[in-house]
Amino acid sequence: GLAAYPLLVEPNLPTRVQGYVWSVAYVCFAVICGVTAWRSSLQTAPTGEAAAPVEESVGPPPPWTARLLWLGLAASASVLLLSVTNHLTQDVAAIPFLWILPLSIYLLSFILCFESPRSYRRVVFLPLLAGALAFLAYRIWPYHQSMQMRVAIAGCAAALFVCCMVCHGELTRLKPHPRHLTGFYVIVALGGAIGGLFVGLVAPNLFHAYQEFPIGLALCAVLVFRVLAPDMRRFSKVKRWLGTVALAAVLCGYLVCLVKVMREMVEGYLLTARNFYGQLKVQDQGTPGVDEYASRTLVHGTINHGAQFFNDLYRREPVTYFCPQSGIGRAMRAQRDAKRIGVMGLGCGTLAAYGRSGDTIRIYEINPLVLQIANRDFSYLRDTPAKVEIAMGDARLALESEASQQFDILVMDAFSGDSVPVHLITVEAFQTYFRHLKPGGILAVNITNTYLDLEPVMERAAAHFGKAAYAYSFEADPGDAICFSCSWALILDRGTVAAHPALVRGAKLLKPERPFRTWTDDFSNMLGILK
Repeated sequence: GLAAYPLLVEPNLPTRVQGYVWSVAYVCFAVICGVTAWRSSLQTAPTGEAAAPVEESVGPPPPWTARLLWLGLAASASVLLLSVTNHLTQDVAAIPFLWILPLSIYLLSFILCFESPRSYRRVVFLPLLAGALAFLAYRIWPYHQSMQMRVAIAGCAAALFVCCMVCHGELTRLKPHPRHLTGFYVIVALGGAIGGLFVGLVAPNLFHAYQEFPIGLALCAVLVFRVLAPDMRRFSKVKRWLGTVALAAVLCGYLVCLVKVMREMVEGYLLTARNFYGQLKVQDQGTPGVDEYASRTLVHGTINHGAQFFNDLYRREPVTYFCPQSGIGRAMRAQRDAKRIGVMGLGCGTLAAYGRSGDTIRIYEINPLVLQIANRDFSYLRDTPAKVEIAMGDARLALESEASQQFDILVMDAFSGDSVPVHLITVEAFQTYFRHLKPGGILAVNITNTYLDLEPVMERAAAHFGKAAYAYSFEADPGDAICFSCSWALILDRGTVAAHPALVRGAKLLKPERPFRTWTDDFSNMLGILK
């Protein structure tokens, strides 16, 4: 659960201490609320003759167009908040409590704009909005260049802050007379709720990709144009016309780009689908029977999660991150006798290609959609001569509830995009894995990751159990269609190393190169392994 993860603000704080801190903070909050209520109750109404009411001009109630504008601005900020949160936590990194960052930014912008309206200045934030919208559109473009995790998180956070400041700042500028403020705040709250319902309930059932993100960007851009258009009246007719045309041209160009991004999210794929565990896409590349390396690929988020070639020469061969030259390929070759293989994370079923007659491959998979795709769109599970067993559910929980499986090799490849499921790489998790390995068995972990350096985590876990951890970094030749550059860690007994000297040839023995705390269920620190 989330309680097992440390806070971003204090990554070295044990979970139990965090619980005490939160409990004390909540008690303090309750006491302050009680004192405030008590002091308020002591205040008495002023005595004496009530002052005569002052007549003031209230004016007519706001028109329905103004109310729709309030609703749209509030909904736009809410949609962007949740869309950026999904993007960061699913496509960038599953850092514990990372969702607090965009939520804090959203609330901060709301507080600044409504508590101190002067914090929002159009001359500052409108130019920044153009850059923010462009950056977020680039981030959701399927072919964007990878960024360092710090840059991606900081950029998305800054862009979200600018967008929310503009939406909330324009809301404060549109506040009606105090007589109508109740309706104003009701509509603002309704807009936030509508945005949340759209992202949380409507979009997953309506779209096959995360198209609510570009829709939120488009809504923000259109509403800002709508807010600015009336202000052009203060300029001369020529300047007003030129300014309106320029803004309209920029807006139309941006909307066209967003439409193209939305099309590219689903266009050219054999299948696009999403569920609670993220977005899955199946894509064909090349023409079967014509191109030697025509293949079908499974993509989770933005990460290739396995491929299969149509050519009979390669169709039953392990490829991409699992090719024979990789770390897992070495481990499979080291165990030549009939073996029992455990796999955490199905993907498209590539590892089944290593199975031989007499082998048993037991696969643990949490996402039912992955199993459907592997059975329907790929043939690894059907082609393997080994016996295949599928266990649905969280791999660690399933292994904890089972008797020892006596695996010769246990493979951990249960990643969602580039996100790391922390509960699968703690000392307690490794203890479970080793219980299921035979003496001399090998634990293989795919540590290929764009943002995180997982080698220290592997080294500390291995050292905790008195085992050796070796890292295998394979650099594929440019244009190699069979193998991908990848990194694997093999954790094994030192006696196994002596029995298979070829297994560690060219590998790097992981050693403690810097102070690094062992990850447990009560402690993990993603910030400490950023590349």
